[in-house]
Amino acid sequence: MSAPDSDILRFLNGTDWATATRTKLPGDASTRRYERLAMGDETALLMIQPEPALRTEYAQRAKLAGNNPLAVVALTEQLTQRGFSAPKVIAADLGKGLVLLEDLGDALLAPVLEASPAREAELYGRAVDTLAALYRSTFPAQMEYKGESWQVGTYDKDVLLTEADLLLEWYAPDRSVTLTDAQREAWRAAWTEAFKALDAHAHGLILRDFHAENLFALDDREHEAATGLIDFQDALFGHP
Repeated sequence: MSAPDSDILRFLNGTDWATATRTKLPGDASTRRYERLAMGDETALLMIQPEPALRTEYAQRAKLAGNNPLAVVALTEQLTQRGFSAPKVIAADLGKGLVLLEDLGDALLAPVLEASPAREAELYGRAVDTLAALYRSTFPAQMEYKGESWQVGTYDKDVLLTEADLLLEWYAPDRSVTLTDAQREAWRAAWTEAFKALDAHAHGLILRDFHAENLFALDDREHEAATGLIDFQDALFGHP
């Protein structure tokens, strides 16, 4: 259940945004919802996170953060401290699932590239530069936000196999293919052998949902900050 409006109003009354105009925004693939707050020329985003639900077997195996706003704010603090363009945290009530964030605007890569396909190499080049900068940066496994700690997990063999198995669980049935237990075991054995190569390099922070619907073209910023980042709460440490 999302926070009731009374909780939202109480939260906003404790900030400088109490009198802001609120506009609902389209949701993403999660259970979160967002509102854009406006006061004159200034805007901010309100993230409204439902109470944590029971995590599915897949979510547990894949080490997803679930409906935990602490993951959002703890990772945001670490990213912004290192110069990356995650939305800065303005205020938060983690118990109510409410987080007030910097508004990065509407220039998501997907619609920007649809309107300006000639910018594809430029903007994806920026995104790659940001990935490289992430890998060069050092992040703690235990991330803090105002006395609370979020432990970032590892993109280990179990998580990798969970993700690889999605092909068997979704694509194979869609193609009307029925796999035997032996075929499934052969699939997992092949990937397990391949994953051994991933220990050859030092691990870095992996944002996981790093794609054109979660990245912003921030033309007024430079270097790794020129790519805005959202939806990174499921980050893990893994091979670059």
